[in-house]
Amino acid sequence: MIYMIMCFVILCGVPTYLSLSSDRCCQISQQESPRYKLLKTGIRSTQTVLSRKQVPDLADCIKFAVSKKALAFNFSNNISSHGNSSQHHKREGLDNENCILFECPELNNFTTITNDTRFKYYSMYRGDLMICKYQLKLIDNIYKIDLIYSNTFTAIGQVQCIPKVGIFLLSMNKKNYTKARESCQKLNGSLAHVVSEERTEGLAKLISESLTFFVGLSNRDKERIWTNEFNEPLDCFNYRAWGPREPTHSRGCVGLVQPEDLSMVYWKVLPCDLSTSYICEIFPMQQRRSKVSS
Repeated sequence: MIYMIMCFVILCGVPTYLSLSSDRCCQISQQESPRYKLLKTGIRSTQTVLSRKQVPDLADCIKFAVSKKALAFNFSNNISSHGNSSQHHKREGLDNENCILFECPELNNFTTITNDTRFKYYSMYRGDLMICKYQLKLIDNIYKIDLIYSNTFTAIGQVQCIPKVGIFLLSMNKKNYTKARESCQKLNGSLAHVVSEERTEGLAKLISESLTFFVGLSNRDKERIWTNEFNEPLDCFNYRAWGPREPTHSRGCVGLVQPEDLSMVYWKVLPCDLSTSYICEIFPMQQRRSKVSS
């Protein structure tokens, strides 16, 4: 309720031509909070630890995870607060800490886990990242939809994690902006949202020099404003990473460019019908951001 009142105050007295953009800016902060799902019982992930603490229950562990932007965590309600853990667990720093946060989740079929009956593993992402496909199958003379899980995303591109941000797929399959967008949507994702230093700089560490990747920023409709894939105007964000003399055109689609000299990565306006590599941002299991209606 407080946030809605703040939005109303912002809009009062704003010129009509700015009202739509301001309204969208209000809606950005109304995106749902991160949600975690129990994936494994009796195991403990050994991914890089972001933070850890002793908490009274799972709800407090989840709050701690959200506050630290953790993408996954181990939780146990069977650790004694009196420090009666084994010497083995003490060596691993697990004495009294039953909430262990990770900056990245398990991605490769849980290859970095260890058996530990005291713990449960929670994540925003599934641990195998399978591609979901459908086909029509004839059963008892009736065509029915059959759900298929194919091999991992590696058949399409390279899956990478940006700590505390999310999971991204870098595809070298060259496509125009529309086709790239469609490919990402089929993976329950979108062309990558890059309007923050954390995101753009994180992706810069993953891409090779002299390559250009389509990302989720374009100016193609009648409004003639730069928006991301959720129809959120660039004006709603403080961050910019335009390259020299960019944006070179008032309309187009944005590519992320890593210069040959490996200097600062930047955004470059490209023709939307150009075929190039692209970056998808994979949505968490229980989240699917919807576009803000125009």
